[in-house]
Amino acid sequence: MRSSRSIQPGAVDLPAGRVMANRPPVTVLHLISRLPPGGVENQLRKVVRLYDRRRFRPIVCCLKEKGEVGEAIERDGTPVVVLNRMQGHPFDVRLVFLLRRLMKEHRVTIVRTHQFHANLYGRIAAIWAGVPILLPSFHNTYARRKRHRSLLNWLLARWTDRLITVSEAVKRDLVRYDHLPEGKIKVVHNGCDIDRFMKPSLKNDLRAAWKIPSDAPVIGTVGRLAKEKGQTILIQAVSLLRSDFPNLRILLVGEGPERETLEKEAARLGLGDRVLFTGLQREIPAFLALMDLFAFPSLNEGFPNALLEAMAAGKPVIASDIPENAEILSSEKIGLRVPPNDAKTLAEQIRFLLKSPDEARAMGKRAQEWVASRFTDTKMMEEIQGLYKSLLLEKKIWRDEDGEA
Repeated sequence: MRSSRSIQPGAVDLPAGRVMANRPPVTVLHLISRLPPGGVENQLRKVVRLYDRRRFRPIVCCLKEKGEVGEAIERDGTPVVVLNRMQGHPFDVRLVFLLRRLMKEHRVTIVRTHQFHANLYGRIAAIWAGVPILLPSFHNTYARRKRHRSLLNWLLARWTDRLITVSEAVKRDLVRYDHLPEGKIKVVHNGCDIDRFMKPSLKNDLRAAWKIPSDAPVIGTVGRLAKEKGQTILIQAVSLLRSDFPNLRILLVGEGPERETLEKEAARLGLGDRVLFTGLQREIPAFLALMDLFAFPSLNEGFPNALLEAMAAGKPVIASDIPENAEILSSEKIGLRVPPNDAKTLAEQIRFLLKSPDEARAMGKRAQEWVASRFTDTKMMEEIQGLYKSLLLEKKIWRDEDGEA
């Protein structure tokens, strides 16, 4: 096991209460299989960076491997332990022993687990170790239900204090398929760093770097290049708009297993030079600034971070009408929804917004205000740390509202 040791102060305080003078911060252990670039992984990095370090001391543990985001978490100042397990075994018994030892050595008070394997191994180990507070997190809806996972989740839920979901849609799936009580599930929407996306970017330099004509409208999307993200539908929709917008460009920001398929589809439709594949990018705000319109034709989500970020950037958005997206796009005043897998309707709405620039700008402005009022990092951290606080008081680990023993 390896870890880095320096810890930086967090950025978000609990909303009320005195600083604890005589008690060390509570140790919070986050468990996840690995940390490559991705939505869940980036959100985990953000959460551990924003903890109020006077009250909470986070540690991150990767069951398999560290990954790029794990290295970034270490640079931020949070210890990352790598166990290098789950290497092909049907059930890794030794992993449970290693996790129990880790929890005991660090005197962990709160265990947070993320995604199926960490939820499974982490909960078994935490129950055995006698960790006071156990909080598994669920980040995705059931695109394809696996009955053995639902059964395991139902069995382990009785020893779980709360189950955290990133959306009401994910919560509904846990209630419907895993038969879990609604009252035990806490929805905490992912937050967004509004200031980061509102800052002006050098989009003209980026336009030149990607050789996009100055008069060419740009439609973009951000996300893993995968079937469930629906980028094929976007390419097909744009192919229907060539006569209306001969210079139109599509910007696909991200990487994934479907890249070759998407490239072939663009070539088949005669759009080879108009579809730009950027690969993985860290400066997403700069690419969003380059877009005139953001399209999000996803077929399945847990919580649509990319859609939220586009709205924070003030972009007019069109998204597939699935429950996860509708949770954010609650009104056509802040964004348009189209049926999933419907290239024709998507093309019609793209045409409408590109031909109505004033309405598009107003929609983007309203969307930005909506996100700033409901989906900030500050609100997210207040809800997470508020939940910790209520459970610590409930279990008498803290004895009063100020977090004192």
